[in-house]
This record gives sequence, C-alpha cells and structure tokens, in this order.
Amino acid sequence: MIKAVVFDMDGVLSDTEPYHKFVRDELLKEFGVFSEELSLSALGKGLEAYWQSVIKKFNLNADAKKLTDDTFLRLADLAFSVPFKPMDGLTELLKGLKKRGYKIGVASSSLKVMVYAVLKAIGVETFADAVVCGDEVKDVKPAPYVYAEALKRLKVLPDEAVAVEDSHTGAKGAINAGIKTVIAYAPGGALSGNENMDICAFKVSDLREILNVVQKL
Repeated sequence: MIKAVVFDMDGVLSDTEPYHKFVRDELLKEFGVFSEELSLSALGKGLEAYWQSVIKKFNLNADAKKLTDDTFLRLADLAFSVPFKPMDGLTELLKGLKKRGYKIGVASSSLKVMVYAVLKAIGVETFADAVVCGDEVKDVKPAPYVYAEALKRLKVLPDEAVAVEDSHTGAKGAINAGIKTVIAYAPGGALSGNENMDICAFKVSDLREILNVVQKL
C-alpha cells in the first residue's frame, strides 16, 4: 500500500533549469571556458559530476565540491529576486494527495538554503511532511542517501513510497534506496538530457496524472 509520494525538486516541482543555466554560464565565463554546448552538457547529470568533468576537460585549478556549493548558493540568492514558479498542476496534485491522506516528501541533491528558498517561493513548503537536502546526507543522487533519509523522516518503508523524478540520476537514487516505483515526469513529453528513463515504472507529461497512478498502486 502506497503511503507517501517523494518528489525531486529541480525540474519536477519547479522549472529551475533556466536559473541553473544562468549560474553555470556565469561560472564557466569566469573560468574563460564558456560554450553553449558545454553548459547544456550538464542536463541530467549530477551537478558535482558535471563540474568534475569540466575541471578535468580544461585542467582547471578548481574544486568540484566548492563549485557545486557555489552554484547552489548563487541559485539561492536568485530565488529571492526572480519569480520561481510551481510546475503546472503541482498545487492541484499536492492538494489531491493530501486530501487522500498521502504523505509528501521532497528529496533534493540541492543545498538546504536553495531548496527552502524555492519551496517557499512556489508555495510548497506547507505541503511537505519531510524535506531532505543534499548537504544533509553524505552523498547525493544517484547514491541512495537523500531518498533513504526522506523515507526515514516520513516513517514509511521503501515499498510504501513512490518517487517522482525527471532524470536518470535521480531515478537511480530512488531505486538504490529501495523504492520500486519511480514515476518519470516529462513535461511536454521531453525528459531532461533526452535520458533513458526505462528504469521508471511510469511516465507522465502532466503532474495531475500522478494522482491517478498512485491511487491504482
């Protein structure tokens, strides 16, 4: 029996990618290595893994963990000055889940300061029963720890939860935590980075579809 739905944040609760790209572009330009292709190659990758690849490619004197933290801190600053918006249908979905007694979790690899800034901006903070961020666990997705901690805080077993993700990296993190049912969210039918999401049990293009999927499980 499904008792909880755990959401990724970036690309699922809010379309944060344009802001991620803005910050990535800033940092790449500061290192003098910017190109549109290089910036877009981050899609679907873990952020630290992306910066590791950039550092290696250009032999930069930089630290991937520091660049990752810097990215999230700059994004958090943006969250207080730009209009982050919820994905279409999100509020309706969350109200429907709550009405039917499902617990709601957020499992994000982003830093806590970034996550809470976005959740507050899009009005989701009050719906969440548990929020777990990348800097609260020892490793981010595809490692299982973000999801494992979310399950712990929600007080549910892995087979009592469903995860909603838009990337292979995130879906893998949920599966590694023992969550058997992962829903791939692809607004407009397109997944970030055109990734292979065959590991997901379901694919939806509208968040409102998730309520029907969960109720049938």
